[in-house]
Amino acid sequence: MNTCIVVLQQQVEREILSEKIKAVFHEHKGRYGAVRITKVLHNTGIMTNTKRVGKLMHLMGLYTREAVININITTEKELRFQDPI
Repeated sequence: MNTCIVVLQQQVEREILSEKIKAVFHEHKGRYGAVRITKVLHNTGIMTNTKRVGKLMHLMGLYTREAVININITTEKELRFQDPI
């Protein structure tokens, strides 16, 4: 095969995969990262690598939302012990 044809096929595959990644990403409201998107694609029959999905997401500017972590802060008032009755 001609090298030019192979490069064009790879570009077409990359564009199709990018569209499917973007669709899954927006379907789940930006909460899915490369690993979860790869699992969704595997379930639909598209075998691809997590690294490839991550690279394409980076090129498209798709970043997942970070989880909000609740941290309990102890105050001085809570540290004081009350006298037993």
